[in-house]
Amino acid sequence: SLEVDFKATVNCIAAAEALEVKHFVLLSAICVQKPLLAFHQAKLRAESRLKQAAEAGGMAYTIVRPTAFIKSLVSQFARVKAGARFVIFGSGREVRCSPISRQDLASFLAECLWDQTKWNTTLPIGGPGPALSKHEQGLLMFRALQK
Repeated sequence: SLEVDFKATVNCIAAAEALEVKHFVLLSAICVQKPLLAFHQAKLRAESRLKQAAEAGGMAYTIVRPTAFIKSLVSQFARVKAGARFVIFGSGREVRCSPISRQDLASFLAECLWDQTKWNTTLPIGGPGPALSKHEQGLLMFRALQK
């Protein structure tokens, strides 16, 4: 939402500037690459504001854009196992991703704090293994459930 994804982030950036923070790591989302929703626009505005603050005051930044979370895939698995339909949009072949766990994302975010090769850049990140379409994820899920 605008209140969280933009205003709260901008307030944190302002606080970081006031405290002369040396490096700011922003958790964004991979979906902002094709901004269709207000959520995407708010994230992009926050990213832009962080870059402006970094340029103006010398604060380094890292913007991290994770793919889907494994947790959302796990919940879909549980619903399908219980008999619900597997939800996809369109053919399910348009977008590919490699879901990431919260633990892996947290480790990557922490690495961004001290790995200066990750400073002043925007980094997409996914989980291990090849990127799969929703269609392929669904096929694997149904195979695992023997459906």
